[in-house]
Amino acid sequence: MEDLPVPFQPILDLDRLTPLLGHLGRMRQDLDALTIPPALQRWIEAQTEARGAHMSTRIEGNRMTEPEVRHLFARAEGEGASTRAELENLDYRDAARFARQAAADFHADIDGGLIRGLHFLTVRTTDRTTAAGQYRTRQNVVLDGRGGAVYMPPPPGDVPGLMSGLVLWTRQQRGTLHPLVIAAVVHAEFVKVHPFDDGNGRTARALTVYFCERGGWLLRRLVSVEQVFAEPVAEYYANLNTLGDRYPLTPPDMTAWCEWFLERLAAHVERALRLHRAYAAWIEAEQADLDEKGLPARLVWALIHVSLFGEVSAREYELAAGVKRATAVSDLNLGVAAGRLARTGSGPATRYRLPEGVPAVRVSDFPLGAVPAFPLREEAVPYEAGRP
Repeated sequence: MEDLPVPFQPILDLDRLTPLLGHLGRMRQDLDALTIPPALQRWIEAQTEARGAHMSTRIEGNRMTEPEVRHLFARAEGEGASTRAELENLDYRDAARFARQAAADFHADIDGGLIRGLHFLTVRTTDRTTAAGQYRTRQNVVLDGRGGAVYMPPPPGDVPGLMSGLVLWTRQQRGTLHPLVIAAVVHAEFVKVHPFDDGNGRTARALTVYFCERGGWLLRRLVSVEQVFAEPVAEYYANLNTLGDRYPLTPPDMTAWCEWFLERLAAHVERALRLHRAYAAWIEAEQADLDEKGLPARLVWALIHVSLFGEVSAREYELAAGVKRATAVSDLNLGVAAGRLARTGSGPATRYRLPEGVPAVRVSDFPLGAVPAFPLREEAVPYEAGRP
């Protein structure tokens, strides 16, 4: 007989959270209003996915850098992945993808099966206990870097009921409580219950992806929610620890935790807005320059594609610019004649690239202050296991 759900009723001061939620709502509207070229959107989504996996696994001590994770994901289906670090990133990527797919299915709902499925995907190639997707059956403890106990989760016999209680609470609150508050609460409670032997943190972050997207907070794939927890990691743990060093016997007050989560998410959304407004300003300046030189302003879509992916075909430009094939070829050849592009290959294999010596656009070209400076195109060296 299945254990009855343990009642879960966190304390929340919604008056404290309302201003932050309103601020986030206004910024989400600004994000939705952005005009982003399809090629740039596609590139950003790939970067965001790699950044999310990198941030989530880095918290657990994975030593791969973000460029290395991007390089890994760019290889066909993770071809050649062999180290534990590589497998952890690929597993997390698949778990996050599954979370997004599940969130898009509004005929389904969160349940223990979905949670266990997320955990299975998170640890499926690295689990040493053959317990992927199964709630723990022994007591575990969270240790610090020196082996000292920092948190004692509830006993294993309580886990099924506690998880059922959490699932029941999320269903009761849907449509009443703000989706981001639900996402924050579920994350903290999941980590405090620590229902699995290993992979709890990564599964919690995949769950956060699920609840954000289920609640409509996709943020156009411009923001990695995992960054909230990874920058900085010490702050993440410090705020979790305010909930207590043992599983609470009384209803926890999660207001401060939710406040921290919303503040960090707002900072990343604001940063994304500044970055993409800078992109828009660059595009506008490029279009003006093209027009001044007597070139079609729409050729900027080819320049964007080349900067992001190294080359563009007539077909890709045709789709991006919304023109006919003959017009696309004519535009691209005008760009070659003006020295803005260089043609390689012939026939169906014809591609257009930047001329020799012309650098690709870099995010660091934009005066964004706190926005990380990473190139639009960046080669990564393969990850070496055991490298410090």
